[in-house]
Amino acid sequence: MSNLLRNIHQQVGRVLPSLLGQEQNVPERLIVRPVDIWAGDEESGQLLCDGVFTRHGQQVQLHGECWEPVGVNAMWLAYLHGFDWLRDLRKVGSAAARQQARALMESWIVQYPRPRFFKNAEFTPWDLNLMGKRLSLWVAHYDFFAADSDPDFQDMFFLSLYRQASFLVKMMDAKDGKQTSWHDMPDEDLLQAAKGILFCGLAFEGHEIWVHKSLDHIIDITAHYIKPDGMHTSRSAFIALRFLRTLLEVKSALHAGGHPVPDMVQDKIEALVPAVRFFRYADKHFALMQGTMGGEIDFIDDVLAQAAIKGRRLKHLKESGFSKLAVGRTTVMMDHGKAVQHLAPLSFEMSYGKDRVLTNCGSHESNSDWRDMLSYMPAHNGVEILGESLSRSLKTFDYQVDNAADYAYVQAAHDGYVSACGLIHRRRLYLSQDGHDLRGEDALFAQIPLVQGYMACARFHIHPKVLVSLVSDGSAALLRLPNGVGWRFHQSGGRLSLEDSVYSGDLGGEPRKTQQLVVHFSVHSDATHMKWALRREGL
Repeated sequence: MSNLLRNIHQQVGRVLPSLLGQEQNVPERLIVRPVDIWAGDEESGQLLCDGVFTRHGQQVQLHGECWEPVGVNAMWLAYLHGFDWLRDLRKVGSAAARQQARALMESWIVQYPRPRFFKNAEFTPWDLNLMGKRLSLWVAHYDFFAADSDPDFQDMFFLSLYRQASFLVKMMDAKDGKQTSWHDMPDEDLLQAAKGILFCGLAFEGHEIWVHKSLDHIIDITAHYIKPDGMHTSRSAFIALRFLRTLLEVKSALHAGGHPVPDMVQDKIEALVPAVRFFRYADKHFALMQGTMGGEIDFIDDVLAQAAIKGRRLKHLKESGFSKLAVGRTTVMMDHGKAVQHLAPLSFEMSYGKDRVLTNCGSHESNSDWRDMLSYMPAHNGVEILGESLSRSLKTFDYQVDNAADYAYVQAAHDGYVSACGLIHRRRLYLSQDGHDLRGEDALFAQIPLVQGYMACARFHIHPKVLVSLVSDGSAALLRLPNGVGWRFHQSGGRLSLEDSVYSGDLGGEPRKTQQLVVHFSVHSDATHMKWALRREGL
């Protein structure tokens, strides 16, 4: 037995009598054990057998009994306390992995014996969404980690499970204005909390009321936050993916307990699947729009495979405000909807085959400063009127889309600069036959006659794997993709420059240096037009 395991067992023996307390009606078994439907990672599980947690290629090791190590960000803390890593130990499946799972659970239960409410804590293991996730994982993995466990572990486990579930139910039932953050949580967190109650309601004998309460919340949340086109109201593909994943877990748990799946839940699952697929490029990563990062391919594949829903590929999400132009091997995606996470109206991206060409800068998983900086127009392929503020309450209009057999076209406008300087921005994108010629027009129209001129710029951020250089005395640019294919960019109506940029599209990664093409142009009349094109070379 390792020193870590020996120390944990000694500590448990000292505190167990006071930990158990005098609670009544604590369940002694699980009558329903929903199966966890997601695969773990065996390599990560092997490392965890040695006490090393891994996430997105990064590692953290707990020292002693410390579950909140210094220097670890909130995303890591949520991972540690959420117990997603149980899947990795289950994937290993050995006696040592099972023993490690129990030892870590014993250690956690000893350190956090009773749920507590913290109104303004930056991080707490008792965040209601985190508690819901933890409960569902504990219930679903019980057969793995509890096999051959001794009575002391069983007593600890069921007491902690029941205390946490009862606390969640109490918070869910509490009235507004009292000691609960239930009504203030984001919908995704509410869904996780309700899921935890559902799993325990199914697992505990005599707790059918918990099942009904949690389902009422799950149905209300799902109906309110998933639009008719299947997109989440956040307009984030990754949030939509996680929402879909949770609904699939709910569906699986209900099947395990012999309960029917509500029509609302099944309908939204069927709507979410094509909406999530919409945002994937040929490289299987997501478009970097509205705070979404590229995502992990295996994770996205697993969720879509588990949904097992086939359907036609969408070319636009009308209610959410996204359009996709796809001709040949070229794909262009445009955001012409309401600003929610990122203020970037009419921004777009372009890929060719599995190579990203033009891409928004992305976001950051854990650094709030980076997240804030990357949420504004300069970090996107859009048009900025320099020195003027873009209104977050902007409206988009004049939306037209045409996906013909041999070309694709989209047009939209927004009024985000009207309050600052009276200008409307309209963008047109046209993708020609075979997808070898992308043409764009950015026009600025004055609602009332201009009394002064403005400077504007259109940004085209380049993926870091694409080589770019100015040619033809700086009047054009040549882009060389990793596969050797070349594209030539040129414009009329402005001045082209090559400038520094950043790319932050990888989960767990830090922003990387890249470059951007910037077309600077002046707005000196009531209707200013700047045209540009990106054409494939060597045809």
